[in-house]
Amino acid sequence: MQITDSRFLLFLQGNLHHRINGPEQYLPEYLSKYGQVYCVEYPRFTKMASLLFRHLHYTEQTSSNITVYHSFGITPFARSYYILNEINYRINFHLSDIKDLNKNNDFIIISFTPEVFFYIKQFKSKAQVFYYVIDEFKATPFWHSHLQARQLKKLEKLLIPHLTGIIATSSTLFNKYISAHKNVIYFPSPTQSRNFRNNIGDQSVPADPKEINHPIVGFMGGLYDWKIDIKLLLWITKSLPNYHLYFLEPGNCVQLTMLLHYYPVLTSITWDINGM
Repeated sequence: MQITDSRFLLFLQGNLHHRINGPEQYLPEYLSKYGQVYCVEYPRFTKMASLLFRHLHYTEQTSSNITVYHSFGITPFARSYYILNEINYRINFHLSDIKDLNKNNDFIIISFTPEVFFYIKQFKSKAQVFYYVIDEFKATPFWHSHLQARQLKKLEKLLIPHLTGIIATSSTLFNKYISAHKNVIYFPSPTQSRNFRNNIGDQSVPADPKEINHPIVGFMGGLYDWKIDIKLLLWITKSLPNYHLYFLEPGNCVQLTMLLHYYPVLTSITWDINGM
């Protein structure tokens, strides 16, 4: 795939501006070195008020090469009901100028959500389309309920025949999708370790993780409350006292904060947060 002097259309599963930077935040910046990048955010119902009262502009030019469409929804619970989700995406498709920008079918489309299918139906183009899977989506709060999981399954089934390829960030996801598409790329999410500092509050953290007693069970990345099992952590600290748990992340996990506050004796847990 040639990316120099290309135009990229990215579909996000949330917002571009987020308190924790992940692949959805880093990829637009990286691709903007090679061409124009257009980001379509998930059409949230809660965003409509911000747009109506001009707290947010529908189209935002965040840099010379990055344009963001702050999509909105006219109804809540769209990920629970397919027809509502499609209506929200259709409205934003006709409000934006993307349909005019893609007249030459020269976009490279990269989507972090299977909902890109709603746009593909409108495009009727032969653009290259890549599905970037960064999580087991059914385990996330966005697709967790029975109705949401059912819509996710339907959207992926409809989308996969139109894809140029699937990008999977873990070996588990790679194995899941390899039977569904002939072109599945295993690409673990990179990290920028220089963005991390070495303390949180009064808790001292070794300057070099190598100084921590081994064996170490480590995690590096964005740690959300729905991603962590506190009971499992407590079990590990009690059942495997010789293991040290090392978390290197932006400090967003409320549950981990409370755990270390109420269990200060858990010296086998080190939490090294992002200084950004």
